Amino acid sequence: MAILTIDLRSERSDERLRALAAGLIDAVSKLTGEPREQVVLVIHEGGGHHVIENDEHRVDFTGIRSDV
Repeated sequence: MAILTIDLRSERSDERLRALAAGLIDAVSKLTGEPREQVVLVIHEGGGHHVIENDEHRVDFTGIRSDV
């Protein structure tokens, strides 16, 4: 079983999140040889205050686009 954990900003729509999850699960399955049904994806969503860059909290962090 493959377990993938990712951290994301919480700005994505449910539709985009489902598409991202499906793509990540497919990629992990292809690269590891694990059946898709054996891939577990854990997504942690949070706001910009969880992003720290160069020792500064980036509440206004704009480096991640929510429409991607």
